[in-house]
Amino acid sequence: MKSLRTPLVAALVLVLALAGTAGAATLITGKQVKNNSLTGKDIKNGSVKAADISAAARSSLKGAKGNTGAAGANGADGAKGDIGATGPAGPPVGFMGRADDLSTDNLHSEFGLVNAVGLAFDNASLRTTLTPAVELRATRLVAKVNAAPGAGSSRYFVLHVNGDDTALRCTIGPAQSVCSGDGPTVIPPSSEVSMRMASGVAAPSAADAIYAVTLERP
Repeated sequence: MKSLRTPLVAALVLVLALAGTAGAATLITGKQVKNNSLTGKDIKNGSVKAADISAAARSSLKGAKGNTGAAGANGADGAKGDIGATGPAGPPVGFMGRADDLSTDNLHSEFGLVNAVGLAFDNASLRTTLTPAVELRATRLVAKVNAAPGAGSSRYFVLHVNGDDTALRCTIGPAQSVCSGDGPTVIPPSSEVSMRMASGVAAPSAADAIYAVTLERP
């Protein structure tokens, strides 16, 4: 009995070995697989890479565009730029004033407000106006009365700054009603200004006066 068992086992091993060889020789290839017959269950997870699929398939895998993210924090301030060029000078401005009831006395001095209307007054401190805290240049004084001074008389106008007469002045003659003067005058910052008016040797006619001064930044 033992002698029969050994050949039988050997034969069985040989059969199994031949069967394994035949199975390996008959493995199924891609040509033998029917199109659209394989499903996801037939593919090992993680075995398919991006390089294994077509470009069209890869494009179809892109998801929808996400929402815009929140704005980031503001960056640090940049360096301060250079100072720009000085712009063109603005249009000139000026003082304009009116003094009513000028004196009819000869050789009489009185004062009028600038940038205001009021009666002529003998006290300069009651007819002064304060200028801005910047230096100004006064030019082109123009003065006008509503009645000429009359024969032998005249009226004299001068810009008064900080208690002193300046070079900006003009004189209205006996038969005239207007005068002008261009003498430039520098007005220091925060100055007290007024218009001083004086009559000539002969008593002038009664009149009211208006006047103007052009102001510029030096």
